[in-house]
Amino acid sequence: MLKRNWLIIFLFAFGLFGCAPQENAPISFGEKPQNNNFLTVEVRGEVINPGLYMIKPGTMLFELIEICGGFSSRANIKDLTLVSEITQNQTITIPSQNPEQSSKTAKINLNVATVNELMQLPGIGQAKAEAIVTYRNKNGGFRQIEEIMQVQGIGQAIFNTIKTFITI
Repeated sequence: MLKRNWLIIFLFAFGLFGCAPQENAPISFGEKPQNNNFLTVEVRGEVINPGLYMIKPGTMLFELIEICGGFSSRANIKDLTLVSEITQNQTITIPSQNPEQSSKTAKINLNVATVNELMQLPGIGQAKAEAIVTYRNKNGGFRQIEEIMQVQGIGQAIFNTIKTFITI
């Protein structure tokens, strides 16, 4: 366990000080890469921004996870090999700590969720997610889930849609 903690610290420091290649950024579809030397990979599961990515050959899993915004708070990384190299057309699924509770059914805590996590809620886009975080920071957090209706743009209809997916 101690070795694994040191590995995670090393990998974090490696990315923090800019040693990780910066060329590996998600490329929007319709945008052509500078050359055809890219791999296409799909990332699913417990990352902040799952989806399709175009990355440089030789990219390691820990670098790809960084590109995806990092692990979600529900990620189970104990069996992952973070230094494995990504291959063409690979699908990577980051498992949940609670396998019977997928990320779609896990409740999102309004008092700790990131903007990206809040955007997983039905009817909540980036602007509303940012408004939730702003409200939370300004008011010291939510005391009950119904308080989310005090956020600009979130009324009874949206609350009724998301109330089973949120907690405090």
